[in-house]
Amino acid sequence: QAFKDHYIDVAREINRRIIGMKVRYHAVSCEMYRPICVAYQVSGFPLLLGYPLGYDIMKRGIELNPIQQPNPTADDIANDLRLELAHEAKSTSYASKHRIEFSNSQDRREYMHHQKEQAIRAAELKEEWHSYPSTQAERYHNA
Repeated sequence: QAFKDHYIDVAREINRRIIGMKVRYHAVSCEMYRPICVAYQVSGFPLLLGYPLGYDIMKRGIELNPIQQPNPTADDIANDLRLELAHEAKSTSYASKHRIEFSNSQDRREYMHHQKEQAIRAAELKEEWHSYPSTQAERYHNA
């Protein structure tokens, strides 16, 4: 469960940046689908297996999160699966400029929700300001 948010974020990033066909993702519970885990030699989890285009899905696949690198990035996975990803411009958000780091995806979502609420409130205040007074002369005299 601890890795789930990271893997979901990486999957979304890959599908956002991929050039060509989208990648499909499947999560399998070894408690519910033990035969699948036995067939693919799953001895621990989380385990990410990847299958490049044309790869035999009856084989185990490429392990994308080995012990040496348990949290692969979108670029790491794309490299392993021979996928082409578009380059993204560096973020210019307040969080990236001021090096705000989040301990998990939930913290990031809460921060983004708070930022959205602040933006909505700022827009409402600006709308109120623009709604009265209605002419430029009135704004000048009431300043």
